[in-house]
Amino acid sequence: MYKQIVVAVVFVLFSASLLSAHEGWIENRDGELVFLYGHGQKLDPYKPEYIKEAKAIDASGKAVAVEIVRGKNHASITPNGNPAIVTMLYDSGYWVKTTDGYKNIGKREAEKSKLTVVEAQKSRKDAKSILTPCGKFSEPVGIFFEIIPGKDPFMAKIGDAFPIRVLIEGKPVEGLPISLGVTDHSQTKDLPKTDKDGWANITISEPGLQLITTKHTLPVSGDPDADILVACTSLTFLVK
Repeated sequence: MYKQIVVAVVFVLFSASLLSAHEGWIENRDGELVFLYGHGQKLDPYKPEYIKEAKAIDASGKAVAVEIVRGKNHASITPNGNPAIVTMLYDSGYWVKTTDGYKNIGKREAEKSKLTVVEAQKSRKDAKSILTPCGKFSEPVGIFFEIIPGKDPFMAKIGDAFPIRVLIEGKPVEGLPISLGVTDHSQTKDLPKTDKDGWANITISEPGLQLITTKHTLPVSGDPDADILVACTSLTFLVK
């Protein structure tokens, strides 16, 4: 039987700097897995066409075919099977900061329009949700920017120091601040940071949805439309 996963993706339209401060994550709401985008209790409007990719695997690690269905104000995934892990890519493309504000265009188009470019960036957000107990929880599923649990999230207890590892293109990243819950990433002083092998520990403080996020800014070479890539990623799972 086909199970429909509804994905509502929300997006900050007016500022690329706000975009990088907000999180995107997958959450089960009223029986539907919803991709939310916002900060705190505030969610923002979105463009469903910015959902570029969705993948899923079952508990054995076998790929589950999915179809993205884009509606007027949401996108949905219909998997042909029983997914244990779902991933989403939200890619809003190029942004330029100009003397006239932020524009959702590349550097070449901005310069062609006689805009003065202060900064040019590409933005993407990866999200992963572990839905059910799965023997593959500690293995990368292969998304660009990924958070991997170091132990079974469904065995986590309140007060646990929970290990996670962060990879970009399969390689560990050092020094990234790790947030639990929706957090202002500009306030990173007291957040745990990844070590040279990409590991960090967070503390599970309450039951319910656990939202783990981080972000990274990377230089871009060979792209005439962007100088930097602003990347964010999230991991969600439930603790009872």
